[in-house]
Amino acid sequence: EAMRDIYFWNDLLPTNVDLNQFASPEELLVSLTSVQPLDRFSFIGSAAADAAFFNEGETVAFGFSTTFLSADDVRFVRVFAGSPADNAGIERGQRLLAVDGRTIAEIEAAEGLGEAFGPSETGVQRTLRIQLPDNSEFDAVLTKAVFTIDPVPQVRTYTINGTTFGYIELSTFIS
Repeated sequence: EAMRDIYFWNDLLPTNVDLNQFASPEELLVSLTSVQPLDRFSFIGSAAADAAFFNEGETVAFGFSTTFLSADDVRFVRVFAGSPADNAGIERGQRLLAVDGRTIAEIEAAEGLGEAFGPSETGVQRTLRIQLPDNSEFDAVLTKAVFTIDPVPQVRTYTINGTTFGYIELSTFIS
C-alpha cells in the first residue's frame, strides 16, 4: 500500500500481490521496483547502510558523481576527498570514456552506466578509461571501499567593494 501511495510509477504496480511468495519485505520491494525497464533508478538499500551514511557520512562506493553532457560525453562533476576515485587521481571535469573496456555508448545500450559500476559492496572493482583536458588518457583501477563524505567540503569568503560574503557548500545532511 505504501508503494501505491509514494512510488512514482504506482500505476504500473500489479493489482494483486501474493505476499506469501516473498521471503522478506526487501524481496517484495525488489520485485516491485524491477518490473519495468524504465525503473532502473529505483533501488533498495539496507537499514545498516542508511544508518552508516546518515549518522557518520560513510558510504561504500568509488567516490564520484558524473553527468552526461551528451549521449557519449560523461564528465566527473564531483570526486569525494579520500575516496578510491580521489586516490586514483580522478578530478572534476575529466571525461569518462569507458568502463572495463566498454564504451559509454555500449554500456548505455545495454544496462546503463549506473549498473555498469556494480553493486555498492566493498571489493567491487572496475577499470575506468579517463580523458584529461589535454586529450591524453589514462586507466584508473578502482575498488569500492568505505569512505566518509565531508558534509561541508568548501567554506570560502569573498570581499567585494568592502562587503564580505560567505559561501558554504553542503554536500550531505548527516548527524
